[in-house]
Order: sequence, then C-alpha cells, then structure tokens
Amino acid sequence: DIAICGDTEVLERKRIYTNEDGIYIVFSDWIANMKKHCVGYTSASAHILDNDELAFVFINNHQLSSSDVRNLINDLNSNSRNEIMQRTTHGLYNIKEISDAIGLKLLAEREEENIKFTITLKMHSDENISH
Repeated sequence: DIAICGDTEVLERKRIYTNEDGIYIVFSDWIANMKKHCVGYTSASAHILDNDELAFVFINNHQLSSSDVRNLINDLNSNSRNEIMQRTTHGLYNIKEISDAIGLKLLAEREEENIKFTITLKMHSDENISH
C-alpha cells in the first residue's frame, strides 16, 4: 500500500505525461532491489508537492555495508555514467538511464540506518477537465 500525502484533489486537475514502460522499469527495478536487500522495514508513500510535482518515497532498511550504502547513494545522485558503471550493476545504471530519458528526478539519501529513495515526476495542468 502507498499512502498519499497532500491535497489529493490536485490529482484530479493534473496529469503526468511520461513513458509508461520506462516508469514501470524504474519502479519495478527499485522495488526488486528493496526486496533483495531489505531485512524487515519498508515504506512507500506518495507526496503531492507545491511545485506541481509528485514524489514517490521509498524507505527501507538493508543488509549492506556502510561503504556499499555510500556508493549506492553516490551512484544514484551522480551524473557521471562512467563512475556508475565502474561500481554498480546494470540494474542501477538502467534506472539512471531511463529516469534521465523520461524526465524523472532521482534522489537517494541515508535516513538513520535506512535508505531513502525518491522518484519525482512533474505534473501538468489538464485543460480538458471541467471545473
């Protein structure tokens, strides 16, 4: 289940235009990574932001070493393709490539002992909706 935080009525007046196959791959690859490395706690939520963005936030604990977590966060936040390919698997590289291609913003950070991963999508006004 994903909790939605914010004014949900905004969603009735907004649309997200993106590549459905690409977003499916990004979400499913990240969720698979969460399941693979999780040792108990997971959380998923959606946040409607004031700047016409919708942010999906995934938090999970993990069984990774501190250096692996640091590398994961650096790779997800990096713009250098070469650095990512040197340290990581193709899955993370694919997440970054697809996200860049379809205009998703990614942010990874440590939250206490957890990994917090945010995928942000731009929402657009839908002129076809009558008010």
